[in-house]
Amino acid sequence: MAKKMSIGEWIRLKRLEKGLSQKSVAELSKGVLKQSTLSAYEQNKIKDINISKLVELGKILGFTPKDLPWDLLDLDTTESERIGVYELPTTADSVRLFNGKTYQLEGVLGVETDTGAVKNISEIYYQVRSAASKGSLVAKRKHPHDELVRYSNRKLNNG
Repeated sequence: MAKKMSIGEWIRLKRLEKGLSQKSVAELSKGVLKQSTLSAYEQNKIKDINISKLVELGKILGFTPKDLPWDLLDLDTTESERIGVYELPTTADSVRLFNGKTYQLEGVLGVETDTGAVKNISEIYYQVRSAASKGSLVAKRKHPHDELVRYSNRKLNNG
């Protein structure tokens, strides 16, 4: 029985079919993809590939979303449920932003833990990197342009 091709191998094959280097693909993406990220994809070091990045790769390498080998993608449905702006306060009691600030949530208001500054949840929602409830991570986004998605219950490090 033949070994099943990985998504990384498939991406590499598509890139080589076009005669492009990883560096040239990164340059053609105009900052959407880094060469190091593409390398990690191709080496299967990153398996949960962002769909928008795959779409960008498709534009460069000449494939459409319908051409993607969806069965090769590591799509973890337990982590893909989006949490909306007004659902966040009912899901989490605190959030950490990409800039490192932490806010305690009180209804639709966030109170910054260091300064006491108060902001509406709608003002900080798109900056939220992670959300916690009672010490457990409940939602996260890897990059500012990603969706905030529900996360499986794992205890946060108290360190």
